[in-house]
Amino acid sequence: MFLEASLEERIENTLKEYVIDSQIEYVNKFGKDLGLNEWFNYIYSSMDRVKKK
Repeated sequence: MFLEASLEERIENTLKEYVIDSQIEYVNKFGKDLGLNEWFNYIYSSMDRVKKK
């Protein structure tokens, strides 16, 4: 259960889900170069929305 996970475990899970696994999905869908570019745009726009809150 995530409520009992340490900070380190939560950071590792976040890295895996939002960076590693997400990049793999984008690369599989669009190819390496376009996939990484699309992933960057997705992450950048997500961070921009969080920043505006």
